[in-house]
Amino acid sequence: MRCVRAGPDFVDDPERYGNCGAELLELPLGLFPATNPGKLRLLADRADLRTLATVERLEGHGRALLEKAIQARFDQVEVPLDTDVETRGRVLAQARKLGVKVVLSHRSARPPRSVESVLRLFQKCSRAGGDLSLASFEVFRAEHVRFLREASRAASALGIPHGIAGTGSLSQLVSLLPGELVFGALDGNGDGIDLALLSRLGPSTRLFAILGEPAHPTAALEVLNGSFRALGQDSACLQLRVGPDGPGALVRLLRELGFQGFLVGRPFRATAGLLATASGRAPPVFSVATLRGGAFVGHDTDGPALLFALDRSGVRVHRRRAVVLGTGGAARSAARALRSRGARVVIAGRNLRRALEAAGAVGAEATSLSSLSTVLARSSLLVNAVPGAGTGVLSDSSLRPGLVVVDLDCSSGGPDLAGRAAGSGAHAVGGKAVLGRNLSEAMRLFTGARPPRGLVERLMDESLRGAAGSKKKLRRDQSY
Repeated sequence: MRCVRAGPDFVDDPERYGNCGAELLELPLGLFPATNPGKLRLLADRADLRTLATVERLEGHGRALLEKAIQARFDQVEVPLDTDVETRGRVLAQARKLGVKVVLSHRSARPPRSVESVLRLFQKCSRAGGDLSLASFEVFRAEHVRFLREASRAASALGIPHGIAGTGSLSQLVSLLPGELVFGALDGNGDGIDLALLSRLGPSTRLFAILGEPAHPTAALEVLNGSFRALGQDSACLQLRVGPDGPGALVRLLRELGFQGFLVGRPFRATAGLLATASGRAPPVFSVATLRGGAFVGHDTDGPALLFALDRSGVRVHRRRAVVLGTGGAARSAARALRSRGARVVIAGRNLRRALEAAGAVGAEATSLSSLSTVLARSSLLVNAVPGAGTGVLSDSSLRPGLVVVDLDCSSGGPDLAGRAAGSGAHAVGGKAVLGRNLSEAMRLFTGARPPRGLVERLMDESLRGAAGSKKKLRRDQSY
């Protein structure tokens, strides 16, 4: 059963929760001190949702609120396992008398210690008389997810009805674990998988992920999931943060959980040691990985997408002198692609050591930002792979007629480098064309089907407009 936690807006807009993909609504009674639990139950009925009443502690006012929820015939009430035996017994008896199910829970702000410790909690909750056992932990390492997964399997084998909740960077993966109660997030805010996506997941759904921070992660997520739906693909993509145990541990966990591929972003694109290829060697930089023969294989889609956008704009690369601004994976991929077409490439970075390292990896030259204007004056192509570089690194005097400018950053919300370049008479190539081709190629690698260009462009425009609107709203809010 998919569960979502109600927010403070529930009283004013209960219908919003009725269309979110949840089957059970968790109502933290302490969040609504001025609202009688009976009214909360009636509002949940309007949203056509079953109800789970929760309180932080069964002491004083919390116990009184929970008793009112039982009298209001909530479908379920949650009783913390550490409640004293007498109080717990009284609440259990009252709930059973009125046909209200009891969820006995252990919610911890710490991670799980082992499979055995989680299983013991399920068993204690079950022996204490709960209709369902619930365990919640902070989850930020791959091993934490493994503990919960194995404990859930063991509880199922013992016939213990249970649910698992997670907080922290890997809480979305907890939503994929087996259990009678699964927690999701509303509109992507909170812990767990977004409910709109969670409600579409089935036993045969193919799973993909975005690791780290790719260029425009929101656009990538929305374009991929929107394309899956439009093409009738039973597939879904999740945005995951890499925990302190590093990307390698997360990649191994994804393979164990049955994920079929992932997009990789900053700062992991050059971490070639994570992957293997059919030839036994990993590429020097990659942006997409797919599962082949039980192992993830890396693919570089950034560089080919850049060349595709330049070709569409009628720009010949051969024998050009090009400057790539940035030292990360996107910059390395761009430099590598341009060199494959016969361009002479210089990588420019704030840190000369990093620029030399990036240039050495792809066979390019290197320079520091202090020499950028001199190098750029002798070049005819500039590729910006640094977010926000248009506002602080490149002056208008650096942009001139005859210079081709490709800005891979198209969602900063600030002054647009491509627009400034066009105003200076330069030939501007927008980053949206590169991003669109990049995501289209990722879809082809994931599913074997390339989505129509118009579909990708529409989904991308909607996402970028939404991201720009959010940034403008944030700036307005911060100005007060």
